[in-house]
Amino acid sequence: MTDLPQLRDDLIVSRQQAESAAEAGGASAECNYVIKLPESGRYFRLREREYTIASLLDGRSTLEQIRQRAEQHFRSEEHTSELQSRG
Repeated sequence: MTDLPQLRDDLIVSRQQAESAAEAGGASAECNYVIKLPESGRYFRLREREYTIASLLDGRSTLEQIRQRAEQHFRSEEHTSELQSRG
């Protein structure tokens, strides 16, 4: 059996909201996630969409299931954004 993709559980994840985007009057502030590797102290920055996909790597889902969930999530997100822009 092939190992299913899983995000390491020892990673330190911090969510960062970019205040400058909100202050500029944007509809929503940009959000990033900073991931720290505890053994090396190295940091990686992921945008919200990238982190959404990474968070789906649960060790129980196939790549196809992850793809489908990500598509569904982003479709739903786009639909919600479209409704908000109308109202």
